[in-house]
Amino acid sequence: MVAADGPTSVSAEFTLPSTPEDVRTWLNASYTPRKYIEAWQKVLQVFAADFPNQYVSLSLGFGLNINDRGKLDAREREFGGDDRTRAFVSPPRRALRTGAERGCRGPRSGQVNGNAPTTVLQVPAGEIRIFRNVEDLSNAAAYMFMDGAVEAVKDHGQFAVALSGGSTPRKLYAMLAEPDFARRIPWNRVHLFWGDERCVPPDDPESNYGMVQEALLRKISIPATNVYRIRGEIPPEQAATEYDTWLREFFGVAGHGLPRFDLVLLGLGEDGHTASLFPDSPALDECERLAVASHVELLDAHRVSLTLPVFNHSAAIAFLVAGERKRSAVARVMRHPNENGELPAQRVRPVDGKLLWFLDEPAAAGIL
Repeated sequence: MVAADGPTSVSAEFTLPSTPEDVRTWLNASYTPRKYIEAWQKVLQVFAADFPNQYVSLSLGFGLNINDRGKLDAREREFGGDDRTRAFVSPPRRALRTGAERGCRGPRSGQVNGNAPTTVLQVPAGEIRIFRNVEDLSNAAAYMFMDGAVEAVKDHGQFAVALSGGSTPRKLYAMLAEPDFARRIPWNRVHLFWGDERCVPPDDPESNYGMVQEALLRKISIPATNVYRIRGEIPPEQAATEYDTWLREFFGVAGHGLPRFDLVLLGLGEDGHTASLFPDSPALDECERLAVASHVELLDAHRVSLTLPVFNHSAAIAFLVAGERKRSAVARVMRHPNENGELPAQRVRPVDGKLLWFLDEPAAAGIL
């Protein structure tokens, strides 16, 4: 059935290939059948061809949405929760443009659509953006960082970010250091914090700060006073207390107040840990302190990490996850998102903010 809602919008409905109960089963299972996703994407491509300057989106019902251009129109959320699949074409507006088309080429300048996800899903665990490979993922994350910085500075004069360690974020930091990105970011208004740190000196190969220093900080012009590293070389408890104090001073919070980061970057471990919040760690239940020290028995190592209340008070959180080894952990998090879940990453749920998952196709294979 095709129905015209007026001269500026077109919608269409398609009966789901199964019952609503089956849809719930797909969303709660470890995967969503790829053949259905691909079929629905083809439907969207037909609509998009007829409406080249408009956004075309598809709501699969029960909170799962997909878009052929990697952008969700806010109004498609009105369709969530019913037992029909609907395609929605927005009123005419300026067409969605990638960063490259806006004149910001970045290091992937030869690929105009290189930063566009192949699939976008809206599920209880957040918005999932799936990319062909880690390079496309990092490129899209770099645009997100750059645009977020510009918008935050324009809105309230600064951009406060909590950074993550790991190999996937390292690629992002290297891209941000490229001239076409770095010159567009107001680094004098950017304030860099860390979501966690290993208790090692800053020049140790295991240091999260050291990695960011090598990949990004040495290559950009950012005031030293805008960089707030966790001092991993001092006793863990002292480092955590010191960082708690710095956070309170910078954000101007006291007592039970919480800082509000503009953006938090997180990774995902194979065991479901994020930052240095590991399964069964007492740090998961910390509600008073902003930063805590903990001993990771599995690794026989000391860590300092921001706490869940801090992460969940952020304006935006972006998980960057790549590689086939993360497939199982991603599927488990998506299957049972729960703020009291057994996996630490399941408990990252912004109270008043956006939760994004940037996945490459190998990491997302368990949910497609």
